[in-house]
Amino acid sequence: MDSESRYKEMSDPLVRQALRIIYSAPFNPAEHRLLSSFVRDSVSPKTTSLYFLRRISKDESLQDHDEQVLRRLFAEWKCLVERFRRTTLRSHPSDFPVFRRDKGVCCITGRSRLWWDVLGWSQTIITPIIPDGIDDLFRSAECMVDPNADVVQLHLLELLSVFLTDKQVELLRLALSAEPSDFEVCRKYLTMSKHAAAAFREGQINLQPNWNIERRPHEDLESMCRYRLWAPLPVLVPLPITYQGQSLGSGSPIKMMTPDPKLAPLPSSFLLGIHSRFCHSLKSLEVDREMRARRPSKVSTPWLSGLRQTCFARAFPWVRGLWSYFPRRGRVWVYRLLLSVGARMYEKPNFWTQRVPFGLYIKHGRMKLIPEGEAPALQLVENLTNIPAPRLVDFVDDNDYTYLVMTRLPGRPLMQELYTMSYPERTAFANDIRAFIQQLKNIPNTNKSAICDANGGPVFDYRLPGRRGGPFQSEAEFNDFVITQERFREPCHSRHHSICFTHADLNPNNILIEEGRLSAIVDFGCAGYYPEYWEYTKAMFSTPGLDSSFPQLFKEVFGDSFRDELNAEEQLWCHRSPF
Repeated sequence: MDSESRYKEMSDPLVRQALRIIYSAPFNPAEHRLLSSFVRDSVSPKTTSLYFLRRISKDESLQDHDEQVLRRLFAEWKCLVERFRRTTLRSHPSDFPVFRRDKGVCCITGRSRLWWDVLGWSQTIITPIIPDGIDDLFRSAECMVDPNADVVQLHLLELLSVFLTDKQVELLRLALSAEPSDFEVCRKYLTMSKHAAAAFREGQINLQPNWNIERRPHEDLESMCRYRLWAPLPVLVPLPITYQGQSLGSGSPIKMMTPDPKLAPLPSSFLLGIHSRFCHSLKSLEVDREMRARRPSKVSTPWLSGLRQTCFARAFPWVRGLWSYFPRRGRVWVYRLLLSVGARMYEKPNFWTQRVPFGLYIKHGRMKLIPEGEAPALQLVENLTNIPAPRLVDFVDDNDYTYLVMTRLPGRPLMQELYTMSYPERTAFANDIRAFIQQLKNIPNTNKSAICDANGGPVFDYRLPGRRGGPFQSEAEFNDFVITQERFREPCHSRHHSICFTHADLNPNNILIEEGRLSAIVDFGCAGYYPEYWEYTKAMFSTPGLDSSFPQLFKEVFGDSFRDELNAEEQLWCHRSPF
């Protein structure tokens, strides 16, 4: 099914009704995602939705549903997904055909066992694309109770047929039940590093052919094939690292080769496609386990945490002031040394930001890369609010090269943590960030210009043409700059909005979460004085392509006050892509 046909199916009333019922059920967020994947990732979402509605409905109207039947269906789907996770990892004997084909090299990372590894830590392993136990579903048509759940295998096979269609299930049965010749073994197994095998088994990564399988179904019988590695959200663990030391990312190209496609063919693209369909479900299963395993932290000495914060708040200004008396060239030399050490110790989130020792981050680069208003913005937040934000340590220029040094804060990005947060935790987060935004709004503008950065200069924003503009004396002047064509001007652009201090880049990577609560807001590079709707539209500006949980969360934070402004901004984004 092409993307256009799939989009039409996802817009079908039956599909929407099924998803609405799923998300209204009393499940946690991970369970909602797990059951919704049964509909979203199926070969035909419309057919799957019809089955789902008929199965749980009390009558033929498909309007009222039985919650007990819904829970039973969820348990069956969860059990089926568990079957696709139960993989027995096999170390290869030297004569194993897959090992001979791949020469013991991981097909994803290109890594092989290190020559000095006598204990086998870096040993590659043979991994089935589809777990060996799945063929149990095809061995008998009798109702047999699954040992791990109170569901019958007949229902599991029925769910699998709905999810994949009868045709694909029959092809799957034939592929798994084929005689275990070298040819068939090579079609069903991959050589992977232990890290890559675990990520593959848990749905963290999947491989998709770089060609149209329907038009060229036998392309994988060639001696060389190209694939793409995809990592569905959320990315819970770091992705595998190649033999060259580079981290793999979603969309990374993968090339597989075989010396003899007739005797040792490449893995089956059909089986890889089946695995890909289960990836979101496998990922949701892992998130659900993580949520259930997570325990509240034992905060037995809250006074100790308060004491540390008090000591830091009192000592930090003195240490910062003393450091500022050191010569500029000496401080620059120290920052260069810290950047060199940090590059060896920590990952680099982007080419202009680096974590370094002593609990610091350094932004560095040519002056155009480091906004001039970020340092004064951090000072305003430190002096006039109690928002947990980085504290400015130093801002220094050296021959048109800028160093912005700031403190590091605890927590992981909302991009990674939202999926493991319960609904009560999400509500608490929305309340916390709403309160922090209100504190930002209360910061007075002492500059001459209405719309400007914290220091009264031009604003820096990825949303703006050329990323810079102003300063502007009025909202009307700002609108004239933002609206590049008159036909995109909407009535809401004529409304008067209050001008207030704004973070202007509340994307999920700039909000840190610790133990389910908001712990920090970082990256004030775009901060400045903007119309009051700008915080909301910019937060939504960062969500296209992300899971629907993100825009829903930001809508809970901001409400519907600026719906017209968001619609007008989205029209402008369509004309000029924000990415």
